[in-house]
Amino acid sequence: MAITSTNTVSSDIAVSITETNGNTTKTEIDSLGYSLSFTQGTGVGEVNGQAKVTGIVPSGGTLVIDFEAISKDQFGAPYTLDFDQIKGFVFYNEGTQSTDTFSVRATGSNALTGIFNGGTGDFVVKPYGTFTYSDYYGDLTSSSTHRNLHFVNNSDLTDGLAYSYIVVGTTG
Repeated sequence: MAITSTNTVSSDIAVSITETNGNTTKTEIDSLGYSLSFTQGTGVGEVNGQAKVTGIVPSGGTLVIDFEAISKDQFGAPYTLDFDQIKGFVFYNEGTQSTDTFSVRATGSNALTGIFNGGTGDFVVKPYGTFTYSDYYGDLTSSSTHRNLHFVNNSDLTDGLAYSYIVVGTTG
């Protein structure tokens, strides 16, 4: 059995500004052009684990992502991923109201503080916003003592706040 994968982390803003003055039109187009691609494997610039997860966090509740136990379906069968290195992670806040925010924190037992350079974070993800992390070399490691990332729902939605995230890395 052969497994191949293509994994691209991107985070950019594309800008297009057009000025029309009489018969003259000028257009300015700009972006960073940033994206980072990973191939299949376990070395530098490679990943062998990929997962997309969606869900809803109740108002005032906390989603705890344990990077050593991410459940997903793979080709129709349930599967749990145990990440050793996190090379790309994007969390998307699907909220639509101005108060629909998540706080990202590396606190509590087994906190993944490396994502905040050893700190605890408290990064706020606004509605329609993302929290993005990329690491080509795989310096962010997950272990039994550094594996949990917390997403606190700060909204007052009675039905909860929807989210999705995708993660790529190497697994053990």
